Amino acid sequence: MRYIQSQQTQVSDDLDKCWKPLTISLFSISLAFVLFFVSGNAQAVDSDLDGLDDADELSLVRSYPFGVAQNLSSTADGAYVVVEADLDGDGDLDVVSGQYIDENNGRISWFENDGFGDLTTEHIITTDTGTMPGLRSIVAADINADGHIDLVTADGGAIAWFQNDGNVNPTFSAKNIIANYLNDEILYAYSVAVGDLNGDGYIDVASAHIGIQSATFNVDDKVAWYANDGSGNFGSLQTISSIIGDSPVSVVIADVGGDSKLDVIVGSLSADKVSWFENTGGAFGPEAIITTAADGVSYLAAADINGDATIDIVSVSQNDDKVAWYPNNGGGVWGAQNVI
Repeated sequence: MRYIQSQQTQVSDDLDKCWKPLTISLFSISLAFVLFFVSGNAQAVDSDLDGLDDADELSLVRSYPFGVAQNLSSTADGAYVVVEADLDGDGDLDVVSGQYIDENNGRISWFENDGFGDLTTEHIITTDTGTMPGLRSIVAADINADGHIDLVTADGGAIAWFQNDGNVNPTFSAKNIIANYLNDEILYAYSVAVGDLNGDGYIDVASAHIGIQSATFNVDDKVAWYANDGSGNFGSLQTISSIIGDSPVSVVIADVGGDSKLDVIVGSLSADKVSWFENTGGAFGPEAIITTAADGVSYLAAADINGDATIDIVSVSQNDDKVAWYPNNGGGVWGAQNVI
C-alpha cells in the first residue's frame, strides 16, 4: 500500500480573508524539524525540503546537515504545497508542487529527480485556467492499485484524483472528481488524507471542508470519507462530522487507537480544536477532543514522538504561534499540550 501525505500548508489569517494563503516556509520547516529531532524518525518528515521564500521560489535542501537551497522554480507564483513521491518509478523521489493562483485558479507541476538530487525538469500536470480553483492540498498515493503513484487533491470546490499512466515519462489524466459542491453539498475543501479506512485493502480518501451559511450558500462544515473500490471509483460521501462553526482545515489518518484500524484526526481552525474519530470498522465513533488550546490550528501531523509505540499528534496553530505535540497515552487518553 503506497501513499505519501503531503506537507499541507497554512490557511489564511481569518475566515473573512481565508482565500489568501500564507507561505509554507515557517510551518512546514518547523514541523519537519520537530518530527525529525524530537522523534528521531526520519521517515516521518520531509527533512530535505525547504518551503517557499517570499519570492515564491520553490527550493530543495539536499540533506542534513543542510546545504545551500537549490531553487526548483522561481516562477511558481502562489506556490502553496509540496509533496515528494516517485512518480516515474525510477526509484528516486520526485517533487510535486501545487500553486494557489487565486480563489478560481490553481496549478500542479512535478519536478523530475535525475537520481542525484537534481530536479531541473518541470512537468505541468494542470494549468491555471480554472482547473484547480483555490488548490490547497495534495497527497500522493496509488489510488487504482496499478503500481503507479497517482495524486489526490483538495481545491476550492472539489476532491479529485489524477491518474498516473505509468510510462517512463508519465503523464496524468484529467481531473477525476471524487466529490464536489454540486453533487455532495461540500464547499472549500482544505485538506485530504488517504488510507484504508474500511479494511478492504484499497486506499480510501478523507477530507475536511469549511462550509458557509449565507443567503447564497447553506453548506455545513464537514469531515467526510469516500470508499475506493480499488479501481479509483469512489462511493458517495460518508459524513464523519458536521459541526457548524468549527472550520475543519486539516485532516490526518493514523491508528491512534492502537487497534490496527486507521482513525481520523481533525484540526478545526475556528474552534481551536484538535480531535479524533475512532474507526470502528468502516464507521466512525463520536468526536473525542485532544485539545481546545490550539488557537487557530491550521496543520496536523501524526508520528510516534516519544518512542512509546503509540502515535502522537503534532499541531501548528497560527493565532498563538505554537508548534505543539500531544502524547498519546493509549486507551483514548491524551496528555497535555507540549509546546515546542
